[in-house]
Amino acid sequence: MNSRNSRFSHDTASQSTDISGAVVLVEFAGLVRRQLRKVATGALLLGAGAFLFAITRPRAYTSSVKFLLQAPKMPAGVPSLAAQLGLSLPTSDPGLSPAFFSEMIRSRAILSALADTVFEYRTSSGAKVRATLAEVYRVVKKDSAIRRDKAIERLQDAVSVRTSLNSGIISYSVVAPAADLAPRIASMLLDELNRFNTQRRQSQAAAERRFTEKRLGEVGVELREAEGALEEFLARNRVINSPQLLFAQDRLRREVELKRTLYGSVAQSHEQAKIEEVRDTPQITVIQSPEIPSQPDSRMLFGKTLAAAVFGAMIGLMLGYMRERLEQVTSRSIRETPVALPEDVKLPIG
Repeated sequence: MNSRNSRFSHDTASQSTDISGAVVLVEFAGLVRRQLRKVATGALLLGAGAFLFAITRPRAYTSSVKFLLQAPKMPAGVPSLAAQLGLSLPTSDPGLSPAFFSEMIRSRAILSALADTVFEYRTSSGAKVRATLAEVYRVVKKDSAIRRDKAIERLQDAVSVRTSLNSGIISYSVVAPAADLAPRIASMLLDELNRFNTQRRQSQAAAERRFTEKRLGEVGVELREAEGALEEFLARNRVINSPQLLFAQDRLRREVELKRTLYGSVAQSHEQAKIEEVRDTPQITVIQSPEIPSQPDSRMLFGKTLAAAVFGAMIGLMLGYMRERLEQVTSRSIRETPVALPEDVKLPIG
């Protein structure tokens, strides 16, 4: 009995919900029908405005680049040297990850070099132009520093970056108002990335060279001291016929061999660091070079116009609903307000 009552209550609640939803839909349809003129006016005005705004904007061109990072090779003697010194080496360099380069492409450290460059390109009409980024993006500021900062911000908005987690390929695109300007900016970005990466690698190699150079001198002193101790021991003990002397000789020989191995590893690492300090080979493999786009980007007129028209219809419907509610409240207040009669007026009785 209880289960039957609960099932009946559930069915009743579901029917009530369906009826409430149907009532809401009917009321909404009635509101749209009553405010159809305002809905159509809002959709027409905003749709036409969005269409005119999009059609009058200057055309834009996009050029894309794809590249892959090359993993740096660790010098052969570094792992053994680190093991002998009791150090642990990182498995990867965070500064050479795709995520790091994706951030660097749009960073001020890279884009600031482009802000001071004068670009030569041709407009859509064929006229040859020489202009900086501030002039390209029509940044009008009297202060040169502010004008430069605004140009960098505009360039940041014009550059988009994507990274493939599976392949590690980094892609970036540059949007510019001229067909041959977009690949020029994209190419300069790639050059700045290579320059930054080379300087960073050479700076690290210079620090490693200074460290290994200092360490090479220290290990050389330790090696000479170990060899001197072994030489002095052999000079004092020309005949070694006791277990204690044999043990001491083996210990001194092991110390000399260890210092020789360590000295060789440090010397190899030192030479490798000297090579890396002057190496200027780029570690970026370009998969897709920047090219001049054959046609401008789509203005997306239909999508922008449709979105604006829908938004305008919603605004018109909302304004119509607010006006309707205001009229209802005003009418109700007028009906409920009592009419005050003059004191000398008497109402007839009976």
